[in-house]
Amino acid sequence: MEQANAPLAQVARKSAGNPHFASAVAEAYGQQETSDCDVVFYRERHPAAKRQRVDPEATRAETERLDEDSDEGEGAASKGLAEPEVFGSPLPAHTFVMRFASKRLAAQIERWGTVAGSGSVAEAQREPAADGAGPSSSSSGAGRKRPHPEPGSAPDGRPVLRVPVADEAEAEAGRLAIRFAYTGEVAACSIRQALETMRVADYLEIKGCGAACVECISQQLLASGEGSAGSVLPADPPVLQFYGCSGLWPDSLTEPAFAAVLASAKPALVRHFGDTLAALNRPALRDQLRALPAAGIEALLESEDFGTDSEDSILTLLAVWMRVNWERTDAATRKRLSGLVRLAQLSSYAAACFLSALSVDFELKGEDHPAGWFPVRAAHSSLVAMYASSLAVQQKYIRKTLPFPAWCNMNPRPQCVPAEGLCYEWTVTRDALKAALKGVTDSGRASVYAKFEGNYTTILSRGIAFEVGIFHTVGTDKASLSLGPVMPMAYQEAAPPDPLARWAPYLHEGKIRGRLVLLPVGARRDRA
Repeated sequence: MEQANAPLAQVARKSAGNPHFASAVAEAYGQQETSDCDVVFYRERHPAAKRQRVDPEATRAETERLDEDSDEGEGAASKGLAEPEVFGSPLPAHTFVMRFASKRLAAQIERWGTVAGSGSVAEAQREPAADGAGPSSSSSGAGRKRPHPEPGSAPDGRPVLRVPVADEAEAEAGRLAIRFAYTGEVAACSIRQALETMRVADYLEIKGCGAACVECISQQLLASGEGSAGSVLPADPPVLQFYGCSGLWPDSLTEPAFAAVLASAKPALVRHFGDTLAALNRPALRDQLRALPAAGIEALLESEDFGTDSEDSILTLLAVWMRVNWERTDAATRKRLSGLVRLAQLSSYAAACFLSALSVDFELKGEDHPAGWFPVRAAHSSLVAMYASSLAVQQKYIRKTLPFPAWCNMNPRPQCVPAEGLCYEWTVTRDALKAALKGVTDSGRASVYAKFEGNYTTILSRGIAFEVGIFHTVGTDKASLSLGPVMPMAYQEAAPPDPLARWAPYLHEGKIRGRLVLLPVGARRDRA
């Protein structure tokens, strides 16, 4: 009997639903003729509500604070301060689909039925959200607090289901989420749109949409990896789009499949930048490096596949990024990123020149000053400098007697310089030579410095910047070509926007005034 029922069970599993009915539901998306309700995406006209969107670099605490402000703004707006801002035209929908696709919208439909049956809006407003969920109960990551809106009615009496959003982009993501409820598919969209759609779908509790968005993102990252072997650098590759939206990433606990996407994105990011020297010396890559969020630079530093010529360049790489991103980090983030630099592998000159200076800035200026971004004490930097300048036998003894902190990783990174070396072309133009010679006296010395790709005057290697100079003494027939090291700009404290800012206390009406007093010969200064 069990064998006879087995084929029937298999048929039952295969025919989970009527494909013709599913096709009809998918085709009904956005159709006004068959719809019986509207979905409206709105934002309350309140300053706090407009700040609902989460900045990619915002911390979780900042996000929760903004959400609380947004909730307060919703309450103020509900008192009649202003009409909400509606994004786009109402989306025709079907209560039959919305009721089973979204718990949030199902709760609004139920409350609308209560209003229609009793005529009491106040009674409907006392109804709890679906499953007792409130505005802040969404299970995704930061920025998921939203008001739980009350349903409305169109002029013709049909229900209006209201979805709170932050802006036009999130409203479009909401439409993609509603479309998924009908079709079971995520329409072709960018990685940012997919992440936005995942957030809205999580709020609306549309099952399956988050996983579909994750698959959409995964496919785009995979496609970019297969086509990234060319020499032409894409302006905005998917992997940079992905890391640029790190503030929209969901919690891996609520969307387990996202952890796999994140794991595949890290090697894709490493492949895009190639190695440390490429990221530092190729102008396009350096610009993209500076634009990375903290999650992106962290992925590079913690990767075992991100090659370098020395750990000195890794420290310089972080310094280059930190110089333009310090304000987007907090002390905890800077400590985490600095902890990924393998200080025990620094050269003796990097430990003495770079790390020691960073430790002095940290102790004198503190972690809240841009110069104190690397949280290392002078005692630790001295320990690293002593280790770097010691013989191998001495290093072994030091490791046994004076253990390093956890951030001293002894595993070497892959070497990115091939046996034949790396070639960087430089040029000196005729006009530059003329300008260098112009105005030089008969016995003077003229100098001109070469330009590399991107009009850079230096090339970074082993953590140091190198410049190519041509020198000529006027009146002779000889010229010299030299390669000289200079301190990378990343380690130099940024100058104030106004070069006269430090003179402000002494400038009055655009002038510095004083007095010159002439004293008799032999007179004491204290009589002046």
